[in-house]
Amino acid sequence: MDKNKIMLQRIFKILTILILILMLGFLSLGLFTPKVEYETAGEVEGVVGDVFEWYNDKDKINQWIPSIKSVKTLKETQNVKGSVYEMVIDNEGNEITMEEKVLDYKEDELVSLEFDAGAMTKMDVFTFAQAGKKTKILGKHSVKGNNYFYKCMFAMFGSNMKGIDQGYMDAFIKNFEER
Repeated sequence: MDKNKIMLQRIFKILTILILILMLGFLSLGLFTPKVEYETAGEVEGVVGDVFEWYNDKDKINQWIPSIKSVKTLKETQNVKGSVYEMVIDNEGNEITMEEKVLDYKEDELVSLEFDAGAMTKMDVFTFAQAGKKTKILGKHSVKGNNYFYKCMFAMFGSNMKGIDQGYMDAFIKNFEER
């Protein structure tokens, strides 16, 4: 064999091994991190009752999450807990439809939401507390893929999701204070 052919075979073997290692690394993410969890937080100038009401007004949500194209009521309960909504999101030109369920609702204190978007299930629990003239909002989030590939994908992009949710929190605060 000539030296060029031997060199190409070695390069091919090395590249094949590197690709296999990367694939195994990616696939192992779903085993070790089946669910991504993170927190967001913010403080807004205002009374907790007003902040809570504004935050949970489905007709205002697109003011601080502009990618939401529509929110449609599928089921609404008297005490809010158990209500179900359909949200249509514009994701860079692609429409995504997701279902939002209100799992828990304590006026002026807490709202717990579950979003089902087919490929993923996302849980958001927001607590509200008065702190002087401000209201503190704490968000606890978890995201899991609904199949093994998406579990791997979400494990890889967890910090991006935290940044997106913190951006929504910051946009809400700005929107509320500018109302």
